[in-house]
Amino acid sequence: MTTLATSKHIHATLCNWMQKHYHTRECGNHMTLRTCHRRAECYYMPQGSRIAASAATTLAILYSFLLLGSIRQTLTAAFFIRSERALVLNVRPTFRRLSCSPCAMTTTSAEAAEGNKGNPFNFSWQQTMLRIKDPAKSLPFYEQVLGFHRLHEYKFDSFSLFFLYMPSPEEKPGLPPSGSKESEKVLWSMKGTVLELTWNHGTESQPDLKYHHGNEEPRGFGHIALACDDVYAACEELERRGVAFQKKPDEGRMKGLAFAKDPDGYWIEIVSRDASAAAFRDPETPRFSLAQTMLRVKDPRQSLRFYRDLLGMRLLAIKHFSDFSLYFLAQPASLPSSLLASLPASVDPSDESGWAVMKQLPGPVLELTHNHGTENEEGFSYHNGNTDPRGFGHVGFLCDDLEGACAMLEGEGVAFQKKPSEGSMRGLAFAKDPDGYWVELVGRGLAI
Repeated sequence: MTTLATSKHIHATLCNWMQKHYHTRECGNHMTLRTCHRRAECYYMPQGSRIAASAATTLAILYSFLLLGSIRQTLTAAFFIRSERALVLNVRPTFRRLSCSPCAMTTTSAEAAEGNKGNPFNFSWQQTMLRIKDPAKSLPFYEQVLGFHRLHEYKFDSFSLFFLYMPSPEEKPGLPPSGSKESEKVLWSMKGTVLELTWNHGTESQPDLKYHHGNEEPRGFGHIALACDDVYAACEELERRGVAFQKKPDEGRMKGLAFAKDPDGYWIEIVSRDASAAAFRDPETPRFSLAQTMLRVKDPRQSLRFYRDLLGMRLLAIKHFSDFSLYFLAQPASLPSSLLASLPASVDPSDESGWAVMKQLPGPVLELTHNHGTENEEGFSYHNGNTDPRGFGHVGFLCDDLEGACAMLEGEGVAFQKKPSEGSMRGLAFAKDPDGYWVELVGRGLAI
């Protein structure tokens, strides 16, 4: 009888063979592996190309299954060539799944769990930064209309920083006054994620200045998102309060979600939360909770290596569509203990269970959007928002040992915009992710 390890090896060997003989030589966009209760299906569907699988190749791979696997596992194995566009392998296995997404991003549940362990510097996603033109407009919008709490703020000679947070019911009573030493301590030691609004003094008086929201060329950052119990009711209320919309819930192909616009034109997706997340929401504060930050990525394999394997985020869910895929990651340290305890030991990122878990989160996920084929476009890049046209600034992570964390990342080939010892601001650094987005790294417990 074939062992579990042997079966997994056979399956991995097959996927590696398909990548070697087809994926890297063709367009490389559409190799997926989907699993269900008893059957694994491996599809390879190149865009606009034809598969030339010889009979000898087909028989050789099928024979390897018959030779190495048990009769029970392999008698049902078969290859089908359908319309010369899809190579389909049906096997009834007992082994665990190996997931190959569009662009051949490969991850298993075990690999995802292993990635979560690789966080020796205790990284936690702490912020998303957007530049704003006029705080007299942006702060009332985020605080009074959307319900953010101003956790802390800094006022320097030429710019000011406002850190906005949506606290849990347990956190809110103990939050210190904004701008105090106590609130600074909370900011740089917290487990949650804040929205940082950066105001460069004087921009409010520049009539032609407009920040770039990232959804027109040059593209990069996409949006932040807020979750609520009733998307339609929430959007009706926002519209009554004068909020502009890029898309209303019933417009376009995607029903039941909307895109509002803040005073600077940044898109704010309005999505529904799972009813079970209500326990983590303060009924006395607005119906919204911070749900996501979206970044477009060229190659999900490289991006997942950075955010999951190096920064310790957990891949919760994947959504594949015909021409794009979405990858959702969360920081385990930021999850409430009550919800963390309810998570299964291993979440399968390719099925609906991961999506269901994500919909319960009281805090945000990092959404990586991959438009299929960009990974093969020579010279293709996304705009990081820190050169003209400016807008989005960075995402930020706290860590326990800044110098050690930066040394580790540098050893892994990560480029830096600013190292801890450079510039006038010590105690922080700016790494660059594979797409050139800035990732601020701050030593936990920073005091400015």
